[in-house]
Amino acid sequence: MKTPIFSTVLSILFFCMMLMACGHKQEPQFNVVLQYGDGNKDNYAMVPGSMVLVNEGNTHVIAKAISGNDKELELQVTRFTVTQDTIKRAHTIQKAGATTNKISMAKSALLDPSGTVQVKLESVAMIDTGRRPRGACQGNCCEAKCFSTFCCSDPDECKNVPCDCKPPSNCPGQPNPDQTAHFFELFLSGKDLMVFQN
Repeated sequence: MKTPIFSTVLSILFFCMMLMACGHKQEPQFNVVLQYGDGNKDNYAMVPGSMVLVNEGNTHVIAKAISGNDKELELQVTRFTVTQDTIKRAHTIQKAGATTNKISMAKSALLDPSGTVQVKLESVAMIDTGRRPRGACQGNCCEAKCFSTFCCSDPDECKNVPCDCKPPSNCPGQPNPDQTAHFFELFLSGKDLMVFQN
């Protein structure tokens, strides 16, 4: 015969296990590789909501991870054009269309049909975001490289972190480091066009 104390202990243990299960949250993490026309590559671990700005020559796109599974990743790809006004010392960034692409596992595809940048989904993992102080972004809210800038937008840890990290200074032919933040600002604003002072 079970004693009341034994039943109480079992109830407490069961309650604790339920709390731990409720706090256990998993997110898909997509290991994405970008390959540029010169053969260089950038690698990013993206979760739904993550964005990558790619600048190569006249190609300016933001690829946002929408959803996916263990076989494919759905990317929203938004193209931009940039025009300079040297008299007014300003530049205009304008949206030039958007498409949704499904990237299959281990198959390369053009990120933007008019460009040369290829995107490849190398692997998918389920990451635990419920029992760690860091969430889906794993502490990496913004990362800038020569041809791309990564922006993670997990609301728990990156809600107030601006996507304004600057790429290295030795990247010839790339937009002004301050301009990288302007692409994200326009994208997140929902507007089609914005003018920025140089």
